[in-house]
Amino acid sequence: MKIVAVSEFGDPLRVARCVEVSEPGEPGSDEVLVQTLAFPIHPADLMLIRGSYLRLPPLPFVPGIEAACRILQVGSAVRDLKPGDHVLSLQRQTWTERRLLKSDEVVSLGNDIDPLQLAMLYLNPLTAWSMLSRPEIAEARGEGEKWIVQNASNSSVGLWINRLAPHFQVKVANVVRRADALSAGDNVIVDGPSLAQRLKSISGGGRVVAALDAVSGSATGRLAECVMPGGTVFIYGNLANEPVIVPNEEYLFRGIHVTGFSVTRTTTGMSKENLVKPLELFGREVVQGFRQEIEATYRLADIASAVEHATRERRKGKILVTVGQ
Repeated sequence: MKIVAVSEFGDPLRVARCVEVSEPGEPGSDEVLVQTLAFPIHPADLMLIRGSYLRLPPLPFVPGIEAACRILQVGSAVRDLKPGDHVLSLQRQTWTERRLLKSDEVVSLGNDIDPLQLAMLYLNPLTAWSMLSRPEIAEARGEGEKWIVQNASNSSVGLWINRLAPHFQVKVANVVRRADALSAGDNVIVDGPSLAQRLKSISGGGRVVAALDAVSGSATGRLAECVMPGGTVFIYGNLANEPVIVPNEEYLFRGIHVTGFSVTRTTTGMSKENLVKPLELFGREVVQGFRQEIEATYRLADIASAVEHATRERRKGKILVTVGQ
């Protein structure tokens, strides 16, 4: 059986290797044996391999945040799952052909979802849903339309924000970093000077209650200027790889709140029952036609090529690795 193993932190092209290991064996009474169908390569995966993530696993480890799997065997006490079911893994270390998981570590959303789309139904949509669920957004009250503004709106999280926003009765102003991305959805403007003034032509003066920031650096300050007094900027990424810069007057005179957001921190300790509800919503959105764009797929044995592709800039979709399809 093949897995991707990392025995030292460093350049993913050098340290992430496909190796042969023993089969996982028979499932325990409350376990399922799953065959991985596909998994995406996320920036967070590459950060973990490089050793630049906040919390690092002990070496050696298997990378991977999410995966679509097919159940091969179920333990004697498992009642709600059966061989052949397609499931979404809730456990990390997904870059492997087969593995044993507890039955409460997988979620079945039906077999009518394309496994490639199923493999991406955890991290990015859950990040979008969790931010939209924040009381600063979901519970904001006042007159007129409620808006949020987000940058990197053509990213996977950004596309999910737009897809899920109607469920929270909020409209989205989308900011992109390049003019060639202006076609990425509705209400799109290019980041840069006078962003707040240009945003008003989109929102029509509506209440911009919060901003979602995947870029950081000076982009955070420009988003802060867009938000209504007392509003919040949620920073969930650092594409600029720069320290956050926010003018003092945004804090002192307009009372803007700037805070970090982590979907892992938000969902840690969340029961499977509470996780299933948004996951079922994401599954329905995919069944109804929403798709995350995929730029390329690779086989597990070609993990080096897949990782190299995932590090390229200006990609137009996710890089996925197919395993048992």
